[in-house]
Amino acid sequence: MVNTLSDVQIILDVQKPAAPVELGELAIFMPAAAMNFKTYTAMDDLSADVTDPDVLKVAEGYFDQDEHYKDLAIISYNDVTKALDAYFNSGWEFATLAGAKPAAQTTTPPANTSTTPTDSGSGDGKTDDSKPADGSDTGSGTSTTPAATPAPEAAPAPAADDAQTISNYIEIKKRRFFVEGLIATTDTADNAADLSKKYDGNERTILFASGTTQQEAEYGVGALIGELANQVVGSITWKFKTLNGVKPTDYTQSQVNRMHDAGIFTYVSKAGIEQTSEGLTVSGEFIDALHGDDWVKAEMESQLQDLLSQSKKISYDTAGIAEIKAVANTVLTTATANGIVLIDATTGKGTFTVTTVSRADTPIEDIEKRQYNGMSFTYKRSGAIHAITVHGLVQL
Repeated sequence: MVNTLSDVQIILDVQKPAAPVELGELAIFMPAAAMNFKTYTAMDDLSADVTDPDVLKVAEGYFDQDEHYKDLAIISYNDVTKALDAYFNSGWEFATLAGAKPAAQTTTPPANTSTTPTDSGSGDGKTDDSKPADGSDTGSGTSTTPAATPAPEAAPAPAADDAQTISNYIEIKKRRFFVEGLIATTDTADNAADLSKKYDGNERTILFASGTTQQEAEYGVGALIGELANQVVGSITWKFKTLNGVKPTDYTQSQVNRMHDAGIFTYVSKAGIEQTSEGLTVSGEFIDALHGDDWVKAEMESQLQDLLSQSKKISYDTAGIAEIKAVANTVLTTATANGIVLIDATTGKGTFTVTTVSRADTPIEDIEKRQYNGMSFTYKRSGAIHAITVHGLVQL
């Protein structure tokens, strides 16, 4: 989903008890001589602009999947933090880093020759150079005067910690994901804890081990996001999933367990079915659970903004507050139907609550500023079953 100018702020805190928003787009961060953002709807279009073999492998894996999102973003950068500031709200949900090799490169960003739609989630070969540094749009419509692209020059070798920078940036924002592909070698399994430690348990960083070469590992990243990220959020778990073009590893069960303990998962064959071995992040949290949280937050923002924009007036009284509450109830009801929110076994309804504060209990300052801060909501995640233990009794 593209986050444009908004009058709505959703603050989502996750409490762990003792026990159509589109969130499937992948952005490939690619080192280059200058910063740029462009999306592609097909491999042919992308390969006309990009020559880096690792970047092409990620894209190939992505577009080879049956369920991939309608486009893929390439974010060219010479300063990864500035690129994150500029393009964090440009519609992508998953990020990976490719082409970031120590050797000097001559990669330049794709030419910015088209107009710049404010919605970067649609169209073919779109570019976006005109957004301000905070990532917000400057309004609706298109801009026909994109920022000038500097003359091509050799791209500087990216800093060794660019991957950590992206991971930490996303962790601070508490939305979106960073994905890194690891080569599925014995060393990866043996050193899983050290590889994971690099990201300090970041909840929104995914490490996926596949392939016997770096390019095969990059393909695996593209395949993972292409096949799973664009399916209805809440309807799937990321474990047990088959990916086109990815070869299963020959890891032993103990090696897989060691990787899982470190927050890394891989691609295996079980009962003759090729599948992802897990679906977790380096913190041990499950991807589908966090993806569901992102959906609720994004959909709540979108629907409340739509209410404000489409209504002649939302009165600051019981009726107006009820309209706001109704939107929240609708979003959480949809989240329940999609599998994000747990269904109560007794009532058959979603396990969520929406609370609002009346005008009488609202600070006068908020009323004077026409700012309503009195709604809050909670919900219980539905979760998923990833393993089964059956106890049997044999009678003689």
